[in-house]
Amino acid sequence: MDDTTRVQEAYEAEYVRCGYMYSGEMSPEYLGRVTGLGFDRALAAIKALVAAGVLQRRKCDAWTYELVPAERARLITTHGLSERWEDAAPYFYPNDPRYGEIPSVMREIGPTEVAKSA
Repeated sequence: MDDTTRVQEAYEAEYVRCGYMYSGEMSPEYLGRVTGLGFDRALAAIKALVAAGVLQRRKCDAWTYELVPAERARLITTHGLSERWEDAAPYFYPNDPRYGEIPSVMREIGPTEVAKSA
């Protein structure tokens, strides 16, 4: 498996596991450790996925990346994350209209993309 595929799968797995909490973000350092790629290879794969439109820099002070909203919407739909997250961690309110991860993602991608992700 090539590095970009490995990194994308790691971001997807993290998002499915706990994306309701912090959108599945990971830093290059952390990603390099959990995938075994090391920092340089992980960062190169992240840059390739940013260029491909799969990842984006997270809007925060930390040097972290996350899946773009369209990718997150695809995972929400494919894995039934609305129900799964609500059952697993209702105290994070993943479906809260104002602060929840799921409504936030759906607002970002717009109604046309929501239909495509289904």
